Amino acid sequence: MNKKVKLIIDTDPGHDDVMALLLAVKSNLFDIKAITTVAGNSVIKNATKNACFTLDLLERRDIPVYSGQKNPLKRKLILAVVHGKSGLDGVDTSKTKFNLTQDAEDRIIEIVEKNPGITLLTLGPLSNVARAILKKPKIVKNIKEIVMMGGAINVPGNKNRVGE
Repeated sequence: MNKKVKLIIDTDPGHDDVMALLLAVKSNLFDIKAITTVAGNSVIKNATKNACFTLDLLERRDIPVYSGQKNPLKRKLILAVVHGKSGLDGVDTSKTKFNLTQDAEDRIIEIVEKNPGITLLTLGPLSNVARAILKKPKIVKNIKEIVMMGGAINVPGNKNRVGE
């Protein structure tokens, strides 16, 4: 019997990341320790609300959600346009309860230290992961792998209808 892969999902939930979250949770292949949110497809408030909406839809609010900071490390925030203003346009998230914890980097450090061999699944900008590693570089030895939905280098991603 295979053990489930321990996972932190770092995400900026737009339509694409919501699909990834749905698949990851419903697959039952992963022990998801947390979802951390990052600004990218939309602002951090919307990204966090969209993650919580997805967990509500799945009836899985037992998975903790921690929000990151509202801006990237070294540049101004450039939002995607393909997911609309909310990051999940077309869906009513107005009744979704969420909390902006602004501590994703600290939670990543804490979870990685308690779970050697954990995998980080990164679906958006890498600001939370970068902050965590800059804050406590030694956590890297506990990370088995970082799997990422690669994007753009030196240019903003998701900026037009064929961005994905």
